Amino acid sequence: MRSFLGECGMNAARRVSLTFSRGAAVVEVLATEIVNGIALATIRECKNWKTNSRNALI
Repeated sequence: MRSFLGECGMNAARRVSLTFSRGAAVVEVLATEIVNGIALATIRECKNWKTNSRNALI
């Protein structure tokens, strides 16, 4: 997924640690881009989860 998003012109990184107001989480892929001067972030998770995501982070 990271390479695909990179081919689409996004700056993509794998296994990124993010801090949210309700806690921290490691996401599979984080892709960022700027569209019309607006910074956008896209988070992608692998569908083969070993554990469920905490509802507090969603």
